Amino acid sequence: MKDNIKIICTFLILVFLLGCTSNEKTDLYTERLKPKGRVDIWNSIQYETITDLKTMKTIEPEATENSYMLHFYLELENRGAETAEEFQVVFNEAYPMTYTNGSLNQGIDKGELKRKDNYEIMGYYIFENKENLAEFIEKSRFTIEWTDNNEKKRLVLKFPSEPTK
Repeated sequence: MKDNIKIICTFLILVFLLGCTSNEKTDLYTERLKPKGRVDIWNSIQYETITDLKTMKTIEPEATENSYMLHFYLELENRGAETAEEFQVVFNEAYPMTYTNGSLNQGIDKGELKRKDNYEIMGYYIFENKENLAEFIEKSRFTIEWTDNNEKKRLVLKFPSEPTK
């Protein structure tokens, strides 16, 4: 009986050692970056809060001494193998509208996002107080929709919990 246990333990150790010395290696970082489908929409959202009056006035002349400014930037890139058809991005501002003034600049998508193409949105919004700014950041969303191989896809993004700059 003891001999059988020794043989089984020796066999399991031998199998384990052979499995660990396999020449096949997987680079997990590279595997993670591989697109999982025909269209792979990568995204990056960055934002900062500006309180310097001189900086705010160069961007939005309506800013006052007590104003808070939100500056954000969203970048999207199709890292997949195919074109994202019926591509559209919508910035869903928080409701009710708590900002006093704002501007939004959006890229031209022509209804598609080709492989390795970028799409960008940048905006500046002025708020009378910090609470309105925080509410806007919490409730606003970006909705990205596209068709991949005749299948409708949707991605909803919100601002990070902390400023990135």
